Amino acid sequence: MENKSKELTFADLLEIIFKRKILLAVITLIITIVGTLFLGVVYSNSNAYYTTSFSLDYPGSATLTMPDGSNLKYSDFISQKSLETVKKSDSKYSSIDVVSLSLYDDISISQEIVINSAERKDTVYTITVKSKYFPNKEVAKAFLKDLSTLPINNVKEMVKNTRHDSYLNAYDNSLSFDNKLNFLETQKEYLLSAYEKTITSLGDISINNKSLSTYKQGVENFFMMNSLELLKSEFEREGYAPKNEELAKSYQSEIETLISKKQSNENIIDAIRLEIGKNEYSDKQIGINRILELLEENVIISSKIETLNTKLSYAKGEKTNEQDYLAFTTKLTNFYNNIDTFTNEYIENINIIYEQLSAITFENSSIIKERGGVSIIVAGIASFIVGLLIASFTVLIIHTSKKKKDN
Repeated sequence: MENKSKELTFADLLEIIFKRKILLAVITLIITIVGTLFLGVVYSNSNAYYTTSFSLDYPGSATLTMPDGSNLKYSDFISQKSLETVKKSDSKYSSIDVVSLSLYDDISISQEIVINSAERKDTVYTITVKSKYFPNKEVAKAFLKDLSTLPINNVKEMVKNTRHDSYLNAYDNSLSFDNKLNFLETQKEYLLSAYEKTITSLGDISINNKSLSTYKQGVENFFMMNSLELLKSEFEREGYAPKNEELAKSYQSEIETLISKKQSNENIIDAIRLEIGKNEYSDKQIGINRILELLEENVIISSKIETLNTKLSYAKGEKTNEQDYLAFTTKLTNFYNNIDTFTNEYIENINIIYEQLSAITFENSSIIKERGGVSIIVAGIASFIVGLLIASFTVLIIHTSKKKKDN
């Protein structure tokens, strides 16, 4: 009977616990506050992540190739340079410590090949970053959106910065008509090749209701109607040159070099003839053939000297066949203006193509997802339950200890 009187029922325990309501409440409150702060703030900040998944679509994305032909490196998406670029793009990102974010590997990226409903292979990239670097979810969302969009912007920027008019620039910086004509020819070939490569890699895309092949045909038609070769022939025949002191010096130097070469050939011819006249000279035919080669070379040299002398006269301002000269320069300028127009047309077309065909698709409508961590509400409820249990045990321990002392 004595043992039974000492057994405590659940109701007895509750009565003992709630007799010390103040102590129970204080302990529960303290643990709830501390636990909520720890779980909801400290623990969550250290273990909560934001993730965003997206796919990129641009000409070349299927083979992970950039417009300049280099391979796309998806690890560069989250490089410190990329993080700094996005941070500088908006003042609301000023508080984000991108140096630590990169240094401590608190941001990562992965890629996955996904086959969609059309049996097309898409590359899906997923960026994961610790949430503690952001003041709130909205800033995190905006930052990750801009970071994910940066590769597409880089693609478009790379296309815009690609030079397609290098030979035209060389034309502008050249003094002689020889070089100007050659640069125009090279620019024409470059332009036709650029159209062909674009059509081969991207297809015969339509821009402003005209296909790329039609634009290319327009270039070819112009040169069929306006022969650059004929203009070259006229130039070589007439020896035109702009009046320019520096160019005159260049022509004079070329003439002197050719005269020296011609004289050297004549000296060799005289020497060979002298040897052939000797009785002990065994193979006269070899000597004769060599003389013929040198004589032929000197004929060519003489022709070049004659042409250069004409050019020199023009460059010095001594010869001015104004009417024919003006007609030639007009035709030359017309070629330049048309090739320049065709080149700018191609540049505009290629920029439009990348602008229209470059896009980013986020796998989640809200762009980012939260992962890990504990919400304040959950942390508060869990801390309250733990606090109540600890407080209850504490009250029971105090009650038991006091009872033992009383006995």
